[in-house]
Amino acid sequence: MFLRWLGSHIRIGVGLDRQVGRVSSPGVSVVCADVSKVLPLRGGDFDHVVMLAVLEHLDNPTETLREAFRILKPGGSLIISWPAVSVDPILNILHRLAIV
Repeated sequence: MFLRWLGSHIRIGVGLDRQVGRVSSPGVSVVCADVSKVLPLRGGDFDHVVMLAVLEHLDNPTETLREAFRILKPGGSLIISWPAVSVDPILNILHRLAIV
């Protein structure tokens, strides 16, 4: 949902979710993958990696972060959030709007 919401603001977006099959719409692909393992993506392909409230659910977030940096282009950005008093209201609004 987040990638679809971004729509015209991105050229190509890939979402990873271990609970869905492969689906796509123009400019957006969703790939069934476990983010705690090696990702089925080429290294250095992405300008940005976004993980909203993901790391706190992982047994070994270090491996996931290593993979995030592997798939980023040099100079790319990693955008992360985790539950916090200042972040939770924003995530709740995004969830209610069916964006995340």
